[in-house]
Formats: sequence, C-alpha cells, structure tokens
Amino acid sequence: MKTLILRRSALAALPLLLSACASLPPDGGRADLGQLLSARGEMLPEDKAEAEIAALVASKMATPLSAAEAVAIAYLQNPRLRAAYARLGLAAADVYDAGRLSNPRLSVEILFGSHLSGDELTFGLSQSFTDLLFLGKRSKIAGAAYASATAAAAQDILDVAAEVQTAYVRLVAAQQTALMRAKIADAARVGSELAGRFHDAGNINRLTLAIEQAAASEARLASLAAEAEAQAARDDLNRLMGFRAAASWTVTAELQLPDAADAPLDGIIAGALDARLDLVARREGIRARVVALGLSRDLRWLNGADISAAHQREDGDRQRSGPALSVELPIFNSGKGRVARARAELQRAASDLADAELAVLNSLRAGAARLTAARARAEEYGATLVPLRAAIVARMQEEVNFMLRGPFDLLRARNDEYEASDRYMAALGDYWIARVDLARLAGGRLPDVAAETPASDIPAAMDHDMQHHMDHGDHQ
Repeated sequence: MKTLILRRSALAALPLLLSACASLPPDGGRADLGQLLSARGEMLPEDKAEAEIAALVASKMATPLSAAEAVAIAYLQNPRLRAAYARLGLAAADVYDAGRLSNPRLSVEILFGSHLSGDELTFGLSQSFTDLLFLGKRSKIAGAAYASATAAAAQDILDVAAEVQTAYVRLVAAQQTALMRAKIADAARVGSELAGRFHDAGNINRLTLAIEQAAASEARLASLAAEAEAQAARDDLNRLMGFRAAASWTVTAELQLPDAADAPLDGIIAGALDARLDLVARREGIRARVVALGLSRDLRWLNGADISAAHQREDGDRQRSGPALSVELPIFNSGKGRVARARAELQRAASDLADAELAVLNSLRAGAARLTAARARAEEYGATLVPLRAAIVARMQEEVNFMLRGPFDLLRARNDEYEASDRYMAALGDYWIARVDLARLAGGRLPDVAAETPASDIPAAMDHDMQHHMDHGDHQ
C-alpha cells in the first residue's frame, strides 16, 4: 500500500514538474520582435506610458520631421501597430498554453447503502495520458506558430514604416509642386495683366488678350489643385502617424537625388527571400504543419488515453486504492481523415510559399526597373532639361533687353522653365517612392546612398530685370 501511495504522489507531481518548463515569452514577445526588426534596420520603441509617449512625440514635432522621425512617431501611435502587438501577445499566450498539460480532473462518487450494507465513498484523479505523451510535439507546433506570428507582426510594422515613408515623400513632393504651381500661376497672372495693358494701348488684339487670360486662369486652377493635393498628402501622413486631429508639424523642404548609384539587382535578390518576414512567417507555418502531420499520425492509434488513480472507502474502515487506464479504441474512426487533412494543409502551405517566393522575385525585378527608370528621368531633368530651360530664359532676357523679342516670349520661356522644374520635382518623388517600394520588396532597407545632390533651385517668381523690362515695355 505504501508503494502505491508513493507512485500516486509522483504521478500527481509530474504535471507540475512539466508545466514549470513552460512560461510566457518576456514582454509579450516584444523582445523577439525587436530582434527581427533591428536585423532589418528598424528599431522598435520601448513600451511607454501614454504621458511619456505624448512628451516624446511633442519633442519630435518641435523641429521639422525627417522621414525616420515620422516613422518613429507612427511606431508609437499608429493603431495598426498596436493591433500587431496584441496579435503577438495572443501567439505568446498560445505558446504558454501549449507547453502545459491540461489540468487533472478530480471525481468524487458516493454510493448510499441500505441498513444491511454500508455507504461507499470513492475518490478519483485522472490525467490525459495523450497530453503527457505528446507534450513536446505540441510545444513545437506552438513554438513554430509563435515564430510565424512574430515574423508576421514584424512584417506589419515594416509595411506601416514603408507606408509612412511613401506618404512622407508624397507630401514633400506635393509641397514642392504646390510651390512651383503657385509661381507658374504668378507668372501667368503677370502675363495676363501685361496683356491687358497692351490691349488697352492698342498693341495687341482681343484674341491675344483672351489667350493670355485663359492661360492665367488655367495656371490658377492648377495651383489650387496642387494645394489641395498637398493638403491631402499631409492628412494621409497625419493619419499614419496616429494623430486623431490636425497636428502642428512640418517636414523638410525638398527632395534630393543621391550621387551614388543604386545597389545592383543581383545583390538585392540574393538576400530578399531570406529577409522577407512574410516568407519567414510562411516557413515557420510549414514547420508547424510538419510537426502537426507527425502528431496526427501518432494520434491515430492513441487518442483520448487517460490515466487515473482511485481510492475507495467503505464502512468498517475498509479502503481500496489502485490505478486505471482508459483508451479510445480506433474501431469506427482510425484517424485517417485527420492525417489526410494535415497532409493536405502541409502541401497547400508549401505551394503557397513557392507562389509567394515567385511573386517576390518578379516584383523585385519590376521594382528595380521602376527605380532605374525613375532615376534616369530625374537625372535627365536635373542635368539637362532644367539647366537648358534656365539658359533659354537668360538668353531670352538678353534679346528682350535689346528689343529683339517681346515680353510675352520671355514670359513663355520663364513658364517653360517652371514647368520643367515642376516635372523634375515629380520625377524626384517618383524615384524615392520607387526606392521605398523596392526596399519593402527586398525585406528591409536598401544599401545606403549619400543624398548630396540637392534638387535644382526653384526659379524666382519674377526677377528684378524681368519686372523692370515689363514696366519699360508697357511704357513703350
């Protein structure tokens, strides 16, 4: 009897010993998440109280925001990232639960006897033997699921970072475009006013006046549209940074084109399949399904097995104790369906991974082509067209000074220069957006390049010599 009691005690203590090996991941998994992000050039902020977050955001808003600072604010306030942290916490809880046995079940049975026979009292303690036997495999499945969830949460964070960077570039480009369109509208207004004075003096006909006035109206409409687009871009970035209402912040003034050439495509593709966290999440999901398939096979013949110990006490201080084992007999259902389902899920996950890898490779090539084309356009504008338009204005000014050309020719040349600078700004925006997209496709940051070449100086709305000549031409 003493031996039986010792074995029963050891059986009761075994779940406690095994459960002690499982614990919740620290910080709800944020440390693991931070490691994945730091390997890809992003830093996950520390978990802070609301007051600390507000103070930190206010300090960043005191000066013009860079793209990196806008991303840092989004990391602190964007609701989608908070949801990603919560999903990671759920996965961490699943790991904890999977690493522990189910709780033992205590049963009590009382049989009331007649006046000839006494009452019987039976105590039973049962534990799932299947949980005990396959605890390791269940822990592996949960661990792979947790790794997949961590990678997926990190990918969500990188996606939001890419969206913030894209919105930042669009805002800067939209502000530059709005400024340029305002200058174009100003030049067109001057031309329209000058045409009105020339018409009043009898130097031009009504048709020429209407043409100049229509051009001024179209330029004004384009300027208003550019202002609205800049405001929409600001609102988009404001939302991504997690501000509920319009906040007071500014961004840097202009975009720049890097001097150094972009990294070759071969080097980007080589590491993309390993760096892409969505692919990492899929691979971890496959690893979990491989273990799940093996578990399904094991459970075909041993499913629903329980071990228990019972203690019975009768009147007259008679007591009996002993162990028990119950096993589900696989007579009507041998578990072939579960095995087939697990095998099919594994095959589907492997096929999805192959399809995703193929899509990544093709998207990388397309993204690299867009980046190359955008850089070529920006270089052509900045190195050739914009300087040529500026030179034309300078030569036109000389001819106007010698009365070889009229002031309207100079106005058109100046407007062409503005238009070229406007398209140059748009090409710069396209380049940086293509660069952000390629970095996202590659699974992280691209190799850094020095952005030392500033955008071409925006031409003045109206220089002194031009205004002087217009006044002089009007007098003539």
